[in-house]
Amino acid sequence: MKDSRTNDMNLQKRIESVLKKNQARNTMKNFIKNSKIKLEPLKYISIMTTSVCTSNCVYCPYPYAWTTKNPGYMSDELYQKIVLDIKNTYPGFGGHYSYQNGNEPTADPKFIERMEYFYQQLPNARINFPTNANLLTPKRSKQLIDLMLRYEDFNDGRIHYGILVHFAGTDKESWNEIMGSRYKYEDVVHNIQSLLKYNNQRDNIIPIDIMGYHGADPHGSTLFDMEEQVPYTKENLDLWFYDPEDYEKHLRSLFDGIAPYTWNTMLFQNRAGDLRLFDEWRGNRQVREIGPDNEFTCARFFDGKGLHVLYDGSVTVCCNDWQKRNILGNLSTQTISELFDSEEYKEFMYMGHGYISSPPDFICKLCTDMQAIQDEGMS
Repeated sequence: MKDSRTNDMNLQKRIESVLKKNQARNTMKNFIKNSKIKLEPLKYISIMTTSVCTSNCVYCPYPYAWTTKNPGYMSDELYQKIVLDIKNTYPGFGGHYSYQNGNEPTADPKFIERMEYFYQQLPNARINFPTNANLLTPKRSKQLIDLMLRYEDFNDGRIHYGILVHFAGTDKESWNEIMGSRYKYEDVVHNIQSLLKYNNQRDNIIPIDIMGYHGADPHGSTLFDMEEQVPYTKENLDLWFYDPEDYEKHLRSLFDGIAPYTWNTMLFQNRAGDLRLFDEWRGNRQVREIGPDNEFTCARFFDGKGLHVLYDGSVTVCCNDWQKRNILGNLSTQTISELFDSEEYKEFMYMGHGYISSPPDFICKLCTDMQAIQDEGMS
């Protein structure tokens, strides 16, 4: 039989260990609660006004996103509250406002009305308008272009993204297979042609970029070190949808001669670990270390640079959090200033930067979004 004093000593050590851990945890909580983050100017806003998308692209997490499983629509009152809060907090806001957050913006029947309200309150803003053009009828194209030209000065020397049309595939069959649209291919092509024609009538002032994804990259971790970047060949890509040269030929056959436009096709990356391709799970693979010896930063949200809101007012880390895993606050009950000063936001910033430890599945450890990391074109 063991000496009872030995048992008492072991118990005392366990108690001391627990107390020490609790003390460290409480010390960290107090530090986070009482600390102040040095906030950067707000540069990037995305707001989901409706959870609806009219496509089910094979490389998009939309079909199994939290907002798809829990659909909803942002009320006028909440939308106006958020816009006025931005105005009061950042009266000279001149950054980029993307009228979407994991959805199709034209699925909101009030998208023109709401965009105009944003412009009226924040006239120096630059709106990025991404769309699959399924619902962008000739009438709506005219309204959209007229609205953007009425409020934005596209010749002011700043970067204006304009209208971004997502149109993948190299023919009708591949477009249907890849994008999974609920609408007819011929009607969507007509919508894009009408968009280009009317922009041409208005002197082609608004940039229009037609883009698609031609493959999936399994080497996300190497993309962050350009010296080790893997060549984009069919042999070392995880999945190849089509050849970029065929994509260019397809676009030229449909849209050349109508009006100027730019085009690009790129690799679809796994971003934040939420990707499935043809029902096969591709997520939850760590692509970077983040911690005291591996500090990190990102353009999407760090230090007040970004604000990403779902239809219910929930503030997500960025547009890559499809599963609503990291909600930092809610603008239906908070102001932006309260959000950025909250314990939830500060704790996430400290973990994101690597100042304090984070779990292995921390969202930023899984993300391969190069645009966010490099902060390109955000000025």
